[in-house]
Amino acid sequence: MRCRQGIFTKLVSIKHFTQLIRLLVKAMCFILKIFILQMIGMVCHQLKRQVIVIQEARLAFWEETILPLLDHAIDSLNNWLLPKFDSNLELSYDHNAISALALRQEKNWRRIQKADFMTINEKRAAIGLPPLAGCEKIS
Repeated sequence: MRCRQGIFTKLVSIKHFTQLIRLLVKAMCFILKIFILQMIGMVCHQLKRQVIVIQEARLAFWEETILPLLDHAIDSLNNWLLPKFDSNLELSYDHNAISALALRQEKNWRRIQKADFMTINEKRAAIGLPPLAGCEKIS
C-alpha cells in the first residue's frame, strides 16, 4: 500500500507541479506582454517628442531665416521693379500656403477659438478673414 500511496502522491504532486508551471508561464507571459507594451509606449512617446522638436526646428528655420530673406527680396522688388510697370502692383506671398508654418497657425487658431472675450469678427480678423455682417456679438 505504501508503494501505491507513494506513487499516487508523486503523481498528484507532479500534476500540481505542472499546473503550477503553467500558471507561472501564463503569469510570465502576461508580465512580459505588459512590459513590451510599456516599452513600445515609451518609444512612441519619444518619437512623438522628436517629431515635435523637428516641427519646432522647422518652424524656427522658416521664421528666422527664410521669411526675413523672402520679405527683403519682395520689398526690394516692390521698390525697384514694380514702379516701372504700374503703381498699383505689389508682390506678396501667402503665409497660409506655407506648410512649415501650419504648426503656428494651428496654435493661433486654437488660442483664438478659446478666447471668449472676442467677437466673431474680431476672431476672423485675427486669423486674416474678412468680417461678416451681423457677427458683432461675443461668442
